[in-house]
Amino acid sequence: MIVEIWDIINQRAVTIRTVPAQNSPGGQVETPWLTASNNEQKLAVFAADGTVSIWDVASGQILTTCKGKVSYSSTRFPPIPAIKWYNHDQDLLFSLDGLDGETPLDAWNTNTGAQLFSLNSSSNKLYMEASISPNNNYLALFIGSQKSFPGYAASQPETLEILDAYTGQVLRSYPLGLNNTTASFSWLPDSQRLLMEYAPESSTGSSTPIYPPLRVSTWNVFTDQQTFIASPPYGGPDLTTPDQRYLIMSSDNGHSFDIWQTNTGRKVATVETSGISIHSFYTSNDQYMLIGAQDHFDIWSATTGELLYKYDGLTPYSAYNQTAGNVFWSPDGHYLIMIAGQSASIGEGMAMIWRMP
Repeated sequence: MIVEIWDIINQRAVTIRTVPAQNSPGGQVETPWLTASNNEQKLAVFAADGTVSIWDVASGQILTTCKGKVSYSSTRFPPIPAIKWYNHDQDLLFSLDGLDGETPLDAWNTNTGAQLFSLNSSSNKLYMEASISPNNNYLALFIGSQKSFPGYAASQPETLEILDAYTGQVLRSYPLGLNNTTASFSWLPDSQRLLMEYAPESSTGSSTPIYPPLRVSTWNVFTDQQTFIASPPYGGPDLTTPDQRYLIMSSDNGHSFDIWQTNTGRKVATVETSGISIHSFYTSNDQYMLIGAQDHFDIWSATTGELLYKYDGLTPYSAYNQTAGNVFWSPDGHYLIMIAGQSASIGEGMAMIWRMP
């Protein structure tokens, strides 16, 4: 397998490296999983043999190999890892999709490769949605088990745990008591509270939750104080800005969205999207939101609801008659990258880059 790292401004490859791949028992090719550090100077590479290594982006050289190997046993191939850099890119958290088999939870120092902690789950205790607090001190995650629903199986959260992000020690543990309800969370900027969203499980044989959410609230995981924000008639989807200061929730008719301030629970603005369905809500950074269709999109302020920019013309979606693909903001918010392929399989595709005015 060839890995190339590109400078998109100068349109040249800065790193070209050959890395090994291997076949899974199901015959699929398992390729390495790459995750860039927050400052984009290093890569964490999870190989199919269970090793995690740290690369220098500019040179492509391996800086260190993390001690030990990730131990996992799963019927899902290839495994779906979640690799998160924290503590100013000095530490690394690794977890795997917690649907079947073991779900390891490992952390390393990226400078030395020394292991900070290694926790292994079991088939009746799965780790799910591990997330580092903004101050890098805490780790929040769900503990659950696999549950069968009509026509499918899913991981059911049963407990919320707060761990020390450097030792893996459990600091707080709360039973959730969910009944046919899914839950998700994200840290708020104070590193004390979580933004919690609860939604009913689907009874239609699909793993997709039925909207509207039952409730949205904040939860101080150190004092156990929970504060209700809203239980609105929204149709989904919803997301928070990367700094978690604003919550964006779509209306039940799919043609408008509300912006909520998570710190106060106050609704900032309601935005009408001129007939563009909210299902086209792709992504945001701390400043901008993108809502679009095949041949046009609008860019909005994620904090005020102000319309900033309208685009009509060629997009990768319109070139290949696709309704979905991938949209990315550059970390500084100056560039927008949109990618779509001719089909769902690997093959011909197009990428376009816009510079924000």
